[in-house]
Amino acid sequence: MLRDISFEIRSGEIVGLGGLMGAGRTELCRVLFGLDPAERGTIEIAGKAVTPKTPRQAVATGVALIPEDRQHNGLALKLPIAHNITMPDLGRISTFGFLHKPAEASLTQEYRDLLRIKCNSPSQLAGRLSGGNQQKIVIAKWVARGARVFLFDEPTRGIDVGAKQEVFEQMDRLARGGAAVLMVSSELPELIQVADRILVMSQGRLTGELPGRTTQEDIMRLAAPISESTLLESA
Repeated sequence: MLRDISFEIRSGEIVGLGGLMGAGRTELCRVLFGLDPAERGTIEIAGKAVTPKTPRQAVATGVALIPEDRQHNGLALKLPIAHNITMPDLGRISTFGFLHKPAEASLTQEYRDLLRIKCNSPSQLAGRLSGGNQQKIVIAKWVARGARVFLFDEPTRGIDVGAKQEVFEQMDRLARGGAAVLMVSSELPELIQVADRILVMSQGRLTGELPGRTTQEDIMRLAAPISESTLLESA
């Protein structure tokens, strides 16, 4: 259960979210993306209350989720790269329900180049790519859609060191372009390397905020389970 969650991510900023397993970080991303309902509270984007109840509503307000399990929740592995990239924005490349193939090819090539996706061709199945290139496709489809708030849930899980650095570079590029980026990671050195600020959760609550250039020890201190007596004292 999430409780007492209140934070802000500014345009052009990467905010890290740390905590131990079960702290509620993925659950928070699911609420922000409309996968799980929020029992109370509001979510605002650019000063406007949006509080999405479904992923469709979240996408319509400019929110994108790069999920922890990209293969099951972020990609259609048995479909071509081109379909995966353009799927969230079919209206842009279709007329009266008919897909405009040249427009699909052009859009795919644009984001293939932008994200430096390594593949044989846009018709290659997404499931045949490396983990790093699969992650780039997930990012590409939301960039193509025009998302302004990016929720990265364990973005480097299952990819090699070189691909990790490329993902970090893409996150930085998004932030420099004015997007707001939330990065959930269990890898504390990654949070310290990438984030401008780091929020820490424990047992469904935000327990503190740290500057990006902090220490792993400070993060772990805030991530430690909260005792019942502490909860009573803070109530």
